[in-house]
Amino acid sequence: MPGHRHTFLHSSWRTGSTYLWDLFRRDGAALCYYEPFHEDLATLSPQRARARWPVPSEGHPVLERPYFYEYGPLAGVNGVRGYESRFAYADFFGAASSRLLSQESYLRGLMDVAERSGRAAVFGFCRSTGRLAGLRTSFPDACHILLVREAEDQWSSSASMRALHANPYFLVMPVLVLCTAAPGTRAQAVRDLLGLPEIVPSGVERDYRKALDVVEGSPSGRLYGWFCAYYLLSAVSSLPYADAVLSLSSLSRGRLRQWRTAGQLRRCSGFKVSFSSVALPVHDGALGGDLLAAGREVGAALVTLDGERPGAGGVEQAVYSRLARALQATGRVALGDLRSARRGAAPEP
Repeated sequence: MPGHRHTFLHSSWRTGSTYLWDLFRRDGAALCYYEPFHEDLATLSPQRARARWPVPSEGHPVLERPYFYEYGPLAGVNGVRGYESRFAYADFFGAASSRLLSQESYLRGLMDVAERSGRAAVFGFCRSTGRLAGLRTSFPDACHILLVREAEDQWSSSASMRALHANPYFLVMPVLVLCTAAPGTRAQAVRDLLGLPEIVPSGVERDYRKALDVVEGSPSGRLYGWFCAYYLLSAVSSLPYADAVLSLSSLSRGRLRQWRTAGQLRRCSGFKVSFSSVALPVHDGALGGDLLAAGREVGAALVTLDGERPGAGGVEQAVYSRLARALQATGRVALGDLRSARRGAAPEP
């Protein structure tokens, strides 16, 4: 473990997070935990930890070991030790100053296992963007890396899972996160503003089914609008708190950028990774006019919620300007070249 830091890989669904996590997993100095807040950990047994392999339709890379292999020694009749079902989506967007005590205790237990084996823990999250500030407060000495993807590409990837493989999961989860937003949070205000129903957490299967009903009963334009709200909330909640921000889509377009980003991550975490095999699809121009209109409508709602008025550039300019300010608010950001952020105005002094 000397020279290596516990590392948090923060991301959302359909961003290339499994690929990034697997790059770290190849380093023998890392003990890599896949999706530490995943709902399956509540019932994971040692046998299942050794059995679940990548599903070809999910577009994940070929792995040497199953997703949850590292949890095997910690799994029992009640799932993984220290895990609570509410970690999956409840309190997803909490207050920035909140310290996540239950999650902290659980993750420290996983870190202890890694340290006893002489390794550093690497956590590959898909459910931490709204909690990055709290996790940074709990683990200030860890390396926090944020993986982002263009909103259009992330949406198109999620929608294609339902269209091509009858898998609506990646459309449902952002809706579930908003519907179960804790009272008094910004996410709860956004949910109410957009007319989404409240779902009081009462169990993963029941809550997922309720959110699925909402998704199946809604047109694509409305779904994309809700996704935009989730995307923007995630970005603004996470960008200022990361040590490094990277986009695999961007890294797919240049060797020099791959080399520089790998060097930045090594200085932060101590781990050596290579992006030479990265190839994330880009879905430029895939959105129809109805989806773009829905995105602008959500942008208008969020700007109004903040008490702002769109300037000369319109609502889209105002929303992306906020993203640009968040990207540039800290010198810890290594790579923040989202197309959406570049559309925004220069950061305010």
